[in-house]
Parts: sequence; C-alpha cells; structure tokens
Amino acid sequence: MPPLETAWHTAGTTSGIVPATRTARDGARREILDAVRAALAKSGASTFTLAEVLNEMSRRNTGYAANTIRTMFTSHLCRNAPDHASVTYADLERVDRGVYRLAID
Repeated sequence: MPPLETAWHTAGTTSGIVPATRTARDGARREILDAVRAALAKSGASTFTLAEVLNEMSRRNTGYAANTIRTMFTSHLCRNAPDHASVTYADLERVDRGVYRLAID
C-alpha cells in the first residue's frame, strides 16, 4: 500500500492550518485501497472497475456513501484525474473508460 501522506486542513485554530494525521479522507482512502486489493485478489486481474470496488466495500459494510467513494476514487485518488480537487493522491491510474489499476511509480 502506498504511504499515506499527511493531509492539511483548516481546523479553527489561531494559525488556521494544522496537520491532520487521520482525517475522514484518509479513512475512506484506506478502505478504498483495501477494497481495491481485495477485488484484484478475487479476480486475479491487474485492473478493476469502480463497480467492483463499490461491491467489495458494500460487502464489507462500509460507512461511506457510494457518492463519497466515487468522488474519492475519481477526483482524489486517481493520478490522471482532472486537477480540480484540493487534495490528491497518485494511488490509482485510469487506463480506460471505467477501468483502473493501482499506480506504480
């Protein structure tokens, strides 16, 4: 699993910015990447779809809504997504319409 980078957010402090070592985004990221690995292990393939990950997360009784997972997946975790999210990671790579793989650096 790629290392989780520290996310920064504002949190009502006098300085306004504090490091967040464990944000909700990190929790969703961890769950998504765990589900990706499980989906890959089940299929034996090197690529996966968002639907496979959503199914795996549902099977695991995730506390995250499908829309949250989709947003994290397509905007925050995908290295070749349009640059419009405030915090992004290079965990996934889109290889075709609706088809992804774990990014390898």
